[in-house]
Amino acid sequence: MMLVVVSAYANVIEVGAIHDATIFANNPNNALGGGAAFFAGKNSSNATRRSLIVFDLSDIPSGSVINSVVLDLVLAEVSGGGDSLVRTVDLHRLQGGWSEGTSGWGQGPSGWGQGVSPPFPVSEHPATWTYQSYDSDVWTTAGGDFVSTVSGSAQIGTGVVGTPGDSSYRDQNVYTWISTQAMVSDVQGWLDDPASNFGWLLRGDESVKSTFRAFWSKEAHIQKAAYALYEPKLTIDYTAVPEPLSLVMLASAGLTWIITRRTWRRCGPATANRTTAAMK
Repeated sequence: MMLVVVSAYANVIEVGAIHDATIFANNPNNALGGGAAFFAGKNSSNATRRSLIVFDLSDIPSGSVINSVVLDLVLAEVSGGGDSLVRTVDLHRLQGGWSEGTSGWGQGPSGWGQGVSPPFPVSEHPATWTYQSYDSDVWTTAGGDFVSTVSGSAQIGTGVVGTPGDSSYRDQNVYTWISTQAMVSDVQGWLDDPASNFGWLLRGDESVKSTFRAFWSKEAHIQKAAYALYEPKLTIDYTAVPEPLSLVMLASAGLTWIITRRTWRRCGPATANRTTAAMK
């Protein structure tokens, strides 16, 4: 008897962001979808910034089981050039779609903490504090529609170490959101229903002023090709399950083997060869 064993297999993949942007409470119609950095927290004027980010899951096979999710972001700037305290930046699952746009294309992080004011290119409708897509779709709640429960958190340091381009810059400034059950659940939901992948909102310390943290965005490489190393990265451990067609083909192959083997036992090699040929 032949036993056909079909095993799921584990894999690890690193994926980049496909959209990221910053929205501004004090400039509710300003956008920053093309900047080299995005912001979360408050500036020295006590004005809140929040970031939006979506990752590409298209290379993960449909039906896979997500085991763990780790987010890495590289710190680009700290409010006021430095902070006396470590600050928490939380992830919240977004509940509505939004548009990125190209405002501030490749610029920053310094000098772009207010975003870009309208008018925007006719073809673009970027996310702002008020709008999911500028001047058409409004957030239900200004500042983004997101789940109040935190999906994941990271403690971000008081300042940037070194200078961009230094060989040790990334290692000295990378911060990690360690996998949580909620982060895994978020990514699993997006994989199972791609239309619901609106990404995460990054929310910094909004209790006091001068807390924002800016992280290099997916446009970092526009400033300099080497800065691509600083762009957002999501590391996903998943278990892929074989497609149903693969199971059918394996089962069919096993049945053919069994029939041929039984025919050979009953009729001898010559008949078995004829039987095998007839089945092709």
